[in-house]
This record gives sequence, structure tokens and C-alpha cells, in this order.
Amino acid sequence: MNVLKYLIGFLNQFYNCLREREDLRRFIKETQNYPLTLPLNSLKKISYAKVKAVCRNYFFQDIDEDISIADNYYYAMDIEDWEKLFRNLWIKPFKWEKEIFDCDDFSIFMLNRVMLYSKLKGLKYQLAFGIGWSYIHSFNVFIWRDGGIYRLWIYEPQTNEIEAPNISKEYIIRKIMFIS
Repeated sequence: MNVLKYLIGFLNQFYNCLREREDLRRFIKETQNYPLTLPLNSLKKISYAKVKAVCRNYFFQDIDEDISIADNYYYAMDIEDWEKLFRNLWIKPFKWEKEIFDCDDFSIFMLNRVMLYSKLKGLKYQLAFGIGWSYIHSFNVFIWRDGGIYRLWIYEPQTNEIEAPNISKEYIIRKIMFIS
């Protein structure tokens, strides 16, 4: 009986390993199709302090700010370049599934895609793209340049939509992380 349990456990691990290898193959194939020739004409270097200042503007007064920024510099872009990038990078890779692939997983997945794009494109700094949390939802945030003004907007990785932060319960920002 113990041998049978061991064999079943081994076969399950082997199956999981094969499935992960297939996911890795699919991911590598997908990254080979990254739109690296996509022109990003509006890159503008912004500092850690500027990223933090922009983020602070979008916290509502009754919420303690929680902003984590990993690097000293990032690139902000015009909204048109962000839209082009999202249109070309977005894929709905998995079906939403509670606890295993829900909103936080979608936002982490898209953050990884944008970070990898920055690396493969050969940019000196990461794009100003991170993760935001409300009390009930996770989503992505990005900084865009509107003339000389920098704005933080929300990117919803499950639907590929962008919008200004608002006071709806789903998007009241309580935490932001720019990590790379």
C-alpha cells in the first residue's frame, strides 16, 4: 500500500512538472512575440521622489498611505504610448479563479509582462508601472505624462481598460508598489 501511495505521489509530481514545463514553453514563445519594435516616443525619466509625490496625490484622506518604490528612476510616457503598449502586451492568459488566479494574480502577471518588455526592449529604466490595492481588489497603476503634469491612473489587467482613480469602492487606493 505504501508503494502505491508513493507511486501515485511521484506520478502527480511528474505530471505537475510536465504541466509547468508546458506553461514555461508557452511563456517563452509569447515573449518571443513581444512588440519590441513598438515605438515609445514619449519616454521621460522620473525620479523616486517624483513617483512618490505623484502617488501621494491619489490617496484619499482617511487612508494611511502605503507606497513602496524599488528603484531610483522610472520612465513615464504619454497616455497614447501606454495605450499602445497595453494593446500589444495584454493577453487574457487564464480564467479568473478564486484564490488561485484572481485579481492580484492578474496584476502580478501584467507587471511581469511590462517589466520583461522593459528589459527586452533594452530600456535603461523600468516603465512606471506597478500594482495597486484597494480593500477589495488588486489592479495595476501607471504614471503618464500629460504635458508637464504627471498623473497616476489605473489599469485593469482583467479587462485591458484604463481609467482615472475614482472613489468607487473597488478602486480606492490603499497601497501602491512599484517593484522591478
